[in-house]
Formats: sequence, structure tokens, C-alpha cells
Amino acid sequence: MDEGKVHDLRNGTRNGGEKRCLCCLPRELLLIVLGYLSVLDYLSFRVVCKCWHSAFSKCSAFISQKQLPRQLPWFMLLRSEEFPEGLHLSQNKQHFLQTTGKFGDLSSQCIYNTDIPELCETRFLLSRHGWLLLFSSKNGCSFLFFLNLFSRARIDIPLIDVDKLWRPVFDVSAPPTSPDCVVFAISCNDFGVEIRTCRRRESTWKSNSFEYHGVSGHVVNTVFVRGIWYCLHERGSFSTFDVVNNCWRFLGLPEGMYRQWSQVNLLSYVIKRGTQVYLCVHGHVFHEVLLEEPLKVTKNFRDRDWQIGLEYQMRSFPHRAFQTLQNEMEVFDTFNGHAWCGDRNVSKYHVIKFRWHHFRSFLTDRCVMDKWSCPPNNKECSTIVAWVEPVWVHPSADLGWMF
Repeated sequence: MDEGKVHDLRNGTRNGGEKRCLCCLPRELLLIVLGYLSVLDYLSFRVVCKCWHSAFSKCSAFISQKQLPRQLPWFMLLRSEEFPEGLHLSQNKQHFLQTTGKFGDLSSQCIYNTDIPELCETRFLLSRHGWLLLFSSKNGCSFLFFLNLFSRARIDIPLIDVDKLWRPVFDVSAPPTSPDCVVFAISCNDFGVEIRTCRRRESTWKSNSFEYHGVSGHVVNTVFVRGIWYCLHERGSFSTFDVVNNCWRFLGLPEGMYRQWSQVNLLSYVIKRGTQVYLCVHGHVFHEVLLEEPLKVTKNFRDRDWQIGLEYQMRSFPHRAFQTLQNEMEVFDTFNGHAWCGDRNVSKYHVIKFRWHHFRSFLTDRCVMDKWSCPPNNKECSTIVAWVEPVWVHPSADLGWMF
């Protein structure tokens, strides 16, 4: 071997004195190395030394917004707060979710603390595609913005006063960096529906009001499928909004679906089989609804053995359930806002026990699942869990709503 070409791995130099380090590797090789790392590893990789930080910076834009293979979701711990009396005219209490600066990864269930201002005492609205939609109103200044949990990439969008909306549910048609992204907000009361949309590169929100008496409760979850937003209401009814034609329709209960108990919180999430999209709805009974008109129930509580296995695994071992469903559940952030909560008695030891929030079904009594759900009358539970897809977004000056 030519001694002049022998590398000294201990000090990063060759015998000739020329410095060799990780940042000298071609980008293609660095991308292969980073492909074996998790998002948490990215954060550690960048702070080893200046050279490693430089090496990561060369690849950051190329790995941006690519979901890592076989990665379990992360979670954020939120606090459920009640609006002060008099802020809303309705006699019903309205709660909102606030960030606490605490998050963690499901694989270890460990909790990390951060003092990032955007993640402390801001209002949480949505987690989609690795982005958080947050609303901040402090010291007379208000902001509505998307934030990546891991890189702190931020996109400010046109402002609306979220606090004046009645139980709003937000959604996006695509990641906020996509030119096709539309931000969607819907709020319902006993007299009608208000829908607001804001497209990428638009500086204002468009507002649509639809009068409808007898809408079956507020919206708890929304799903965007081929230009249509499907909205699940709290009693199990559905409505749709056509974003192209600005048309809203109330569909009622899908054929074969039973009305849910009003005192039970619904837990819902999206699965896909081929090109077909389904919304799984867990309440006092279970339904799986194919999201295309006419709406069709494809599974229900009569598939009892299947339901018991799914609910038991998801409620007792969510990390195993997510691994089992990863082929059908392409993303894990489609759960409705108040679906999961955390056991506060456990979280003080920096490990959390996940539960379904204010939930009860006919399986709870028959299959002894009480310890894996928070009962509907538990007013002490205020720690809500939101799932976050592990996606790295390269912070760039080119990230902007109007670009």
C-alpha cells in the first residue's frame, strides 16, 4: 500500500498532512449515511462539531420533507384550556389546545422539554405532513403560522382571529410548501356552518356561510379526498365541502351507520387501501366509512373479533398498532384533535402512558379496557396528545406563503 495514501483515522489527516473529514465526502455518500438516521439523530449529528454541521448542511435541502422509512410518529403534549366566560355566546363550554414545550418519540415514550417560543403557550390547531399549525396572540401581536417541530422552519400565513371561531377544525389539502396547498377551517353551531379557505400565494381568507338548522353537532375531524373535504360531526353524521365550487352539503349518517352517543368522544383516523380512502370511527360502536359518494360503511361492530383485536392493540400498545397498520395508515397524524390523552401521573417520570380521551365503547365493559381510556366524566384530564410525522424541513428564506 502506498504510505502516502494511508489515512490516519484518529486525527482526520493523511500522512501527507492533508486534512480529511466527513464534510469532504461527496453529497451522494452523505445522503446514504443520513438515510440510516432518525430525525432525532439529525439534531445530534449537527452539533457534534463544525465539520459535521457543515456536512449536514450540504444535504439538508435534499432530505427536506422526506418521511423517513419505518419511523414511528412523534408526539406533542398539549394542555386543554377552557375559554373565559363571556368570550362566546353559546352556553356550551369551548376548550382549546395549548402547547406546553413538551414532545417525545413513540419508540421510547420519553419526553423532551424545549424553550422554543413558538412551542410554549401557543394555540395548537393542526398537525399534518410534519408541520404544526399554530396561533400566537401575545403582547398585542397575533400570528398564524406553520412550524416544523425538528428544524424550526416556519411559514407565516394570512391572519384570522382564531379565538373568535366557534370550535374550529383546521386542515390542509397538501403540505404548506406545495403550490396546491389550501388551508381549510370549518366551524358549526346550531344555526349554520362557516367555512374559510386560504390558498397558497393568497393574502386573504375567503369566507363562506351556509345556513342549516339541525346540523348534528360540531365537526371533530376532516379528510381531504380528490378535491372534497369530508367532515365528520360529533354524532357520526357527515358533510362535504367542494373547494372548487364552494359548495357545502350535509349528508347525514351514512347508510348502515348508527348514531353515536352524545356524551362519548369519537376517535377517528384515515386508512388507505389502494386508491380508496376510509375513515375509521370509534365510538360506542365502530364503523369504517368509504369516503366517496354515496358514503358506504364497509366494516362495523358486527366484525367483533376484528374490532376487539384492533382496539385492544391500539389502546394498550399504540407503537405495535402503528407498526401493524403502517401499510394502510400511510400517515399517523389524521387523528382528531382530542382523540388521545396522557396519564399525568406517569409523565412526571419523563415517560407517558397513552390513553383514548373521554372514550367509552361497548368493548370497554366486555373486554376490560378501562385502564386504556379516560372516561367521559373525567374532568381532571387535561393533557392531550397530538401525533407528529417525523419529517425534516430545511429552513430556508424561500419558505414563504406568497412565494
